[in-house]
Amino acid sequence: MDHKKSYLTVLFTVISFTILCVLTPATVWADGALTPANLRCEYLRNPEGIDTPAPRMSWIVQSDQRNQCQTAYRILVASTPDLLDRDQGDLWDSGRVISDTTMHIAYQGKKTALLSNLLLESRVWDRAGAPSNWSEPAFWSMGILSAREWKAKWIGYTHGYTTDEDKALQKGWNQQAMSPLFRK
Repeated sequence: MDHKKSYLTVLFTVISFTILCVLTPATVWADGALTPANLRCEYLRNPEGIDTPAPRMSWIVQSDQRNQCQTAYRILVASTPDLLDRDQGDLWDSGRVISDTTMHIAYQGKKTALLSNLLLESRVWDRAGAPSNWSEPAFWSMGILSAREWKAKWIGYTHGYTTDEDKALQKGWNQQAMSPLFRK
């Protein structure tokens, strides 16, 4: 008799678990199942000196579930980590964009100052409409965008060797291999 009771208990447990799995919405099981990772700007991780006014962002989507996909995204770009911690993008907040695109998303935020650092994070929505957690923050810095922004002057030794001391220093040096100009 105990053997029959044990069999019924196992059967009841398996049937209950199966019903629970079938009737539970996918969003309960998929919480955090989709995650944006490996954020990049112009194909680089945390690049310095990006020289385009609208750099392109990209990421990969990771999931521990099969047949999962991104249906929307949101990008935040901020000037300080504190703003990202509060889910605020003072430079750009894309809002929720219905798209499965994960590459070549052009920055459409405020114009930034030369050499300023910008912090970036994203979140995505899965096929059931559930949002992911925010990605790990990434950053990029803006570089010089045009020749007008250069403030440096060329410096170098442009005068010929005039003294005997200069001529003595010149001996043994390959003058062709040296670059006489530098940026200051």
